[in-house]
Amino acid sequence: MFHEVEKITSEPRTFDFLDSGQGKIETNQINVDGVCLINNLYRFSFEPDSFQTILCECCGFSGCAPGSWACLRRLENYVVLVPAIEAIIEHELPDEYMPPEILTKLGPLKITAGIYKHLRTLVSELPPFEEIPVMSALDAMGVQKLAIPGRALGELKSPVEIRREVFIAASDGDLHDLLEQYESVLTEVESGDKTLFVSIPDKVIEFHLDLPGFPTWTGLGFKDGRALLTTPIT
Repeated sequence: MFHEVEKITSEPRTFDFLDSGQGKIETNQINVDGVCLINNLYRFSFEPDSFQTILCECCGFSGCAPGSWACLRRLENYVVLVPAIEAIIEHELPDEYMPPEILTKLGPLKITAGIYKHLRTLVSELPPFEEIPVMSALDAMGVQKLAIPGRALGELKSPVEIRREVFIAASDGDLHDLLEQYESVLTEVESGDKTLFVSIPDKVIEFHLDLPGFPTWTGLGFKDGRALLTTPIT
């Protein structure tokens, strides 16, 4: 479900903003496992709710170019970079807040404490680990919609729609009943309930998907008998 970050590097970038009356700007670009995460460190601005990682290459200002929005969350001992799902859901133009290419290419990112410490030496605006918001059920839904094979929960910017024909078996219990519970939880989360998430459930349901390679999916868990979203981190 998550791509574990192995290497973070910085390289110099020069932007020519003459057309917007700013001249040339010397800055740095931050790469994660060879893919650009932040293209203009000089203008990068962190916000706890969500932030834009790839800024407009014509003016360098946040919010000018569409897309490339994400958020940092804490999940167990990891920092995770996930879609800005709340902004996508609430905004009249959801395409403005779609995730950056690095998330669509590699998947949601999980970052160990050591690597995150290194990232903070390169990006001073990032907060210490303990100040990062904890993962919510809404964040988990965004992770799942982005990461699940075959877009089996629907498009990120669209209402949840489980492609039931893709789910062919479950590890524990009746498939139809489990899908009903899964869809019910997702619908409640989409409607605003951010509490329906557990990082370490008592039981995780493993769904088998009828897709190339026959992947499995573990997005539903149970804690004290209650169905909840889960995003296994290890």
